Amino acid sequence: MFYIFYGDEELLRTEAVLSLRTRMAEEDLGDLNTASLEGRDLSLAELLNACNTLPFLTQRRMVIVYDMLQRYDRANMAQEAQQLADYLPTMPETTRLVFVESGGLAKNNVLLAKAKDLPGAIIREYTQYPARSEELRRWVAGRTHTHGVSIEPQAVTLLIEMVGNNLRALDQELAKLAGRIAYQGSIRVEDVRTLVSSWPQTDIFGMVDALGLGDHRTALNLFHTLLSNDAAPLYLLSMIARQMRLILAAKDLQENEGLDRAALSRRLGVRAFVAEKLVRQSGLYSFDDLAALMERIVEIDRGIKTGQVEPVLSLELLILAICQCAATPQRARKRSRTR
Repeated sequence: MFYIFYGDEELLRTEAVLSLRTRMAEEDLGDLNTASLEGRDLSLAELLNACNTLPFLTQRRMVIVYDMLQRYDRANMAQEAQQLADYLPTMPETTRLVFVESGGLAKNNVLLAKAKDLPGAIIREYTQYPARSEELRRWVAGRTHTHGVSIEPQAVTLLIEMVGNNLRALDQELAKLAGRIAYQGSIRVEDVRTLVSSWPQTDIFGMVDALGLGDHRTALNLFHTLLSNDAAPLYLLSMIARQMRLILAAKDLQENEGLDRAALSRRLGVRAFVAEKLVRQSGLYSFDDLAALMERIVEIDRGIKTGQVEPVLSLELLILAICQCAATPQRARKRSRTR
């Protein structure tokens, strides 16, 4: 049996992995028989060796691999993807293999396409619920029950209007609201108005726009404004990651597929003016820059969740690194124009 968890909705993806880890930990020596591997630099031979290792004094072993399948978005990795696809049905029955991707996978991802037809495959894509959608409302109502309370329909509407559709941010506010009513009864509109600060969406998008253009002063100022308004570091990291993925996708679609602005807007699912911004910003970065930045974002994400890095400092350094990448080609073009 193997799992593929991917998509932009970080909270649902993280909790799916946590559920598997919890079930594994309930078995004798479950923690000892759980291995976590960083997939970006993991060779196929190393992965197969981990999967072929027998469990120690128990019936199952779990191998969790982070961000390996993204490499199979590239056509030149088709041969390795086929080798992995051929191996999966032969994997020892004692092994549970879990692939976890920090973002989306391309529709033409070779391994993903092959995995859908393999026995024992459990594939879940975790995408963000559309703002003000009925799915989002149902999630908020259901999530409230996990905090031991309920919520009035009007309070759900107001909460979503104030916070948006980021599930981690919503859950953070629900936890505070549940505490306010002493974990009993129902959250009312008055509770939301009193306790929840409006999340400044303008500042969020202003911050990522400044990042994309290499304006570190504006980006840092808005970053600290958002923190002062109780924005969680992981939420801000998810927004930075989203912007970098969009810039990378825009660069790839324009330079490698030759899409015009209208086609790019449709492919990325963004408005035309946003696509225009992304094209302009993508010209400030190389593909190597963007790949390195995405890798750094993944490392920070894992470091924050495991308590290995200080969230605010790591995000400040990330913002400076992104802006430095964007500023370098700008300086080069200015020099060329003065000659």
